[in-house]
Amino acid sequence: MSEISIVLINLVALALAYFVIYPRYAGNDVTKLAWLDVAIGLTILGILAPFNWGSKNNFTLLPNWDVPWWIFAIVTYAVIELPFFSTYCSRRNLWSAYKVSAQEIFSSGSFMATASTKSVQKQLADTKWDWMRKPRFMRNLVIAANLWILGATIFLVQVGDSVWASLAILHIAILFIFWFMLRTSVRLIAEARDEALDERMIAERNRTYFTAYQSFSSIVAGLLVGLMIFVITQDASSESDGFNYQLSLTWPQVQALFWFIWGYAFMLPSMVMAWRESKKALNAYEH
Repeated sequence: MSEISIVLINLVALALAYFVIYPRYAGNDVTKLAWLDVAIGLTILGILAPFNWGSKNNFTLLPNWDVPWWIFAIVTYAVIELPFFSTYCSRRNLWSAYKVSAQEIFSSGSFMATASTKSVQKQLADTKWDWMRKPRFMRNLVIAANLWILGATIFLVQVGDSVWASLAILHIAILFIFWFMLRTSVRLIAEARDEALDERMIAERNRTYFTAYQSFSSIVAGLLVGLMIFVITQDASSESDGFNYQLSLTWPQVQALFWFIWGYAFMLPSMVMAWRESKKALNAYEH
């Protein structure tokens, strides 16, 4: 696929997004706008991947600067989007909303507390997603999210640099879907700031984070033990000098490791809270 083809696909997708999809489904909601933008960007990469994966063609981004197809696609998407985004925000007076959203994130002192006070209060009063908050659904959701993370990670590690590696885009998209469903099932409480919660909710959130921290520490410890086993195995080889190690990773394997850590880092608090809430509800129902 040529450079002009990728540019045209990005242009058509962004025109459709800003003239049809965003006005209809996001409006003036900057959070929905951001999520839709991520979804459309990932969809475009997913469409382009089968036609370009493994391609030996170098895509010229600037004079004397050749890059892989996916970097060319992402950069051109961002450049083309800038005038669309600027016009959309100016016509709807959204710059102040983006400024407030940024101030809320930075003033919170924690990038893990991603849910704004307004979003949490809306979730606490909203019944639209109650079907996600049923005990058995929450338990199955946690199990499904873990199975997907582990299964997709193993798959990407095994496929190597082949056409199947393009499914990494699908893996990323489904991770974000699980993230949305998990945080919605617990009404964003696991990511909320103190001012959005009462004392009972704050205590529950804090207990959740303690358990999530313990679980994440175990995951990181497991990865470190795996690294140490690799080092010891290399040392046992007759060709090793005991100081230098070669660890070869393909692009899909790097993606697998990155999104494995990202998935648990951002989803564990909601996973823990959803599991605890479902367990309490099921125990109460049985008794």
